Amino acid sequence: LGKAELNSLAFRKAAREGLKGLDRAKRIEELVKNPTQFMTDASIASAREFTFQAPLGKIAEPINKIRSAIPLSKLIVPFFRTPVNIFKFIIQRSPFGIGPGSRFAADISAGGGRASEAIARVTAGSGIGALFAYFAAEGHITGNGPENFNERQALRRTGWQPNSIRIGDSYYSYRGFDPIATELSTAADLVFNFARNGK
Repeated sequence: LGKAELNSLAFRKAAREGLKGLDRAKRIEELVKNPTQFMTDASIASAREFTFQAPLGKIAEPINKIRSAIPLSKLIVPFFRTPVNIFKFIIQRSPFGIGPGSRFAADISAGGGRASEAIARVTAGSGIGALFAYFAAEGHITGNGPENFNERQALRRTGWQPNSIRIGDSYYSYRGFDPIATELSTAADLVFNFARNGK
């Protein structure tokens, strides 16, 4: 992941320098072998983001420190960094992640490639979310389903399964395939609640 980001940054830098053809290819190779400090930092940050090991941030980090200071809390909440970063990953790629003080706002203010990447990130993420919602509305993606136990069991007796993708009459669980699993489940639950409440 970090290598892919490094290659991408090298390509962009060579393109901004106005190089073409063989000269551009040589410059990209040179930059990959001897990246700038910015390129190195960006590639490491990208690798951490896509493996959900990025710094937790101002809100979650203090909570994690409290959790670390209380041994028993790790038994109750054994995993913290990865779920929090998965949630941040999804939010940053949705309309919910474009408010003041957000990463999106900072990238837009920076301009250039960062701004373009921020717009692409939110646009692509929102489009994927809308597609998931459409398939959920068509019954091809399920979420957690009703909270009521009896209602849930009644649904199960029809063959329905939670947190799954339906292909024909068969259901295939998507649990464990994060971050995509969280986004699928969220979209399906939103559609389910929307239809249930008639709003």
